[in-house]
Amino acid sequence: MKKIIFLATFFFCISAVAEVITFDYSFQRPTVEKGKSVGGSDRISIQDLKEWAEPGKPVLPFKSVDILIPYGKKVMDIKFIPQEAETIKGYYDIAPGSPIAPTFSSNVKINTVKNPKIYSQSFPYPSKISSPYTVQRVSGYDILICRLYPAQYIPTEGKLFYYKNITIEITLSDNFTIADEQRKMLLSNNQTLARVRNMVDNKNTLSSYSSGFGTFNSKSSTPPYDYIIITNAALKDSFQRVVNWKISKGLEARVFTTDSIYANFSGVDNQTKIRNFIKDCYTTWSATAHPLKWVVLGGDEDVIPIRGCFGWSTDGTIGFVDSTMPCDLYYSALDGNWDADGDGVYGEGDVSGGGTGTAGEEADLLSEIAVGRVTVDTPEEAHNYINKLLHYESAPDANYLNQALFVGEQLDPSTTGGTKKDGVAYLMPQCNITRLYEPEMVTGIVHDSIESCLNANP
Repeated sequence: MKKIIFLATFFFCISAVAEVITFDYSFQRPTVEKGKSVGGSDRISIQDLKEWAEPGKPVLPFKSVDILIPYGKKVMDIKFIPQEAETIKGYYDIAPGSPIAPTFSSNVKINTVKNPKIYSQSFPYPSKISSPYTVQRVSGYDILICRLYPAQYIPTEGKLFYYKNITIEITLSDNFTIADEQRKMLLSNNQTLARVRNMVDNKNTLSSYSSGFGTFNSKSSTPPYDYIIITNAALKDSFQRVVNWKISKGLEARVFTTDSIYANFSGVDNQTKIRNFIKDCYTTWSATAHPLKWVVLGGDEDVIPIRGCFGWSTDGTIGFVDSTMPCDLYYSALDGNWDADGDGVYGEGDVSGGGTGTAGEEADLLSEIAVGRVTVDTPEEAHNYINKLLHYESAPDANYLNQALFVGEQLDPSTTGGTKKDGVAYLMPQCNITRLYEPEMVTGIVHDSIESCLNANP
């Protein structure tokens, strides 16, 4: 059985105190299934680990690491120390990862080809036993995230070996700036504590955050709200119906208009002003009985502007950077500004993914709040949507609750939207799923079919 051991030691420097925390991850011996994968290739697995499968590259097991960094500490250095290497006797042809394709489709031909550069190398793949790490913050709690690769493969030799143990040594130092930033975002309610506890390997470190828990000390005259809707003046009255409904269900709720937000909050653009408003609500109300939990963006991009973010795309032959990928996560994950280097490209990450910054320096991907968008333009569209919403919430139909419609567009010659839809289907075993995916269906047929499906299950 895999075990995780947590050790902590301390050493002293002349100018400051540094703390070293040590984590020991142990792994079972791999199992290799000869000839059981693509084209008769071999498949390797390790108990309790998932598989890392980049198209064309050897598929190997990995361990996700999520370490809660103690309150008010900064990561100064990290070391990954492999121990007890053991060679798996024999010659192995480890299978390559397949291109991404919808799992439900029977019409898509998957052509799995080995990456010649990787499979012709005479040194271990992957070259390192860990991925680049990032420290992400969720509700004031800092979590170091990375992957461990206990198994490595030398393609030209057909050699496979693994490490029985990988030790992570993290050197920390006190950082009052980080402590102050965390304190402003820190939530201590049972729901948040349970969420963080379920996310991290070292649950006992949660106790270090108790010194950051504060009390409500707002200078704002605005009372706290659990649930807010942001929209423009033309749609305010329409969305007030939703607010009234939420209040009747016991929530504190309110509509805020973009005009008011743009006039009272600073930012390089309107997206930044809206995010700064949401962040102010979150931090101001965090220690109250009604911390902000839900934000509804009431309108499409003409009403509530989208934040275009960094994405690595392809036209089927060459890769390129698309810095206009719509990303409402920008309004939900509130730490940092998502543009650490100030170049106007939001959400860049590790250079290995095409970004220009260090791993995780730009985009905080852990959400503090839940954000949804109602894509309407006019009061009539809002009225129709809200009628349906209130009907479903006040008198839910059991048959409706078991019906799901998945729509996937052909995004480019090598990317089908249905792929990600199928990736979440397992989370909905209770649902009868109707799938409408391109390229199986041409655009016009998909559009007509969507309308038919929605009318059949209004």
